[in-house]
Amino acid sequence: MLREKGTRCLCRRTGLQYWACVLAGDLRSLDTLVGEDEDAFSALQAYCSQGAPSMTLPRGSLDFSRPLVMGIVNATPDSFSEGRGEVDVGECVQRALRMVAEGADIIDVGGESTRPGALPVDTREELGRVVPIISFLSERTTLPISVDTRKPEVAMAAIEAGASIINDVSGLEDPAMVEVASQSNVSVILMHMLGDPMTMQEKVDATTYEDVVADIMRFWEERMDLAEERGLGRDRIILDPGIGFGKLLEHNLEILDRLREMRCSGRPLLIGASRKGFIGRITGEPPEQRLGGSLAAAALAALNGANIIRVHDVRETVGLLRTLNAITNGSRT
Repeated sequence: MLREKGTRCLCRRTGLQYWACVLAGDLRSLDTLVGEDEDAFSALQAYCSQGAPSMTLPRGSLDFSRPLVMGIVNATPDSFSEGRGEVDVGECVQRALRMVAEGADIIDVGGESTRPGALPVDTREELGRVVPIISFLSERTTLPISVDTRKPEVAMAAIEAGASIINDVSGLEDPAMVEVASQSNVSVILMHMLGDPMTMQEKVDATTYEDVVADIMRFWEERMDLAEERGLGRDRIILDPGIGFGKLLEHNLEILDRLREMRCSGRPLLIGASRKGFIGRITGEPPEQRLGGSLAAAALAALNGANIIRVHDVRETVGLLRTLNAITNGSRT
């Protein structure tokens, strides 16, 4: 790691056998790192601005030429967004199919709530929630299906049922999850979180992060290095900074504002801000009334380079992104 007046860079050797310097700080300080070397400055700027490569999955592929919409299907009785006291598999399936019709690019199915303070769910219960939904959907849509789980056993069963992506909020903490992913040839969403959902917000205060963006990027690099050592290539990893997972309001806002800097990781970025608590702290609204704030966060994320936007409200988000694209690129598609 390099340091120059407090700015940090994460450096790793690229496939072209030269050192690529991946900025983990403020892009405005870039010139202090490269000095008067305009070629180095231009090269690093280009590296951090390049688009994410497309990703081939066991079922379909992800084309990151535009921001993709991931529709959330929470098969949980206590989700802060959709919980109604019990899990109705049929209702979850219908919700997912409606999202497909509304223009979702990916469907993300989860059977364990990860809201702050949520209690863990045993493996058998989680399997019973997600596997029937994924199995049904895989027969009725060609869209990639993601399973939101921290358990390798659930991930493997979901893959056998038709899932092509593991969305692991623990950030590949369990080595067995890396093994499942590497052997199954699926892609993985690697998210940053402090602790676990039950305790994550108790562990964070104003002094937790020296620099929230730099600290998250360092975490990603460490976890990707470990994954590579265990056979999971970086080319199959999507990165998620974990909005609302062990972050204060100011941390969440800073992540969204500085998301463009995180593109220096060289991997696709996912943002999941939909109906999160930080929006409620700004607007004073309960989860079901946070559409406006969710769309504002989605718009900023897209403008700052997010490749996947994870949302509850697919139709509205698809419309937002199409309008944004028409304004910025003069395209109606």
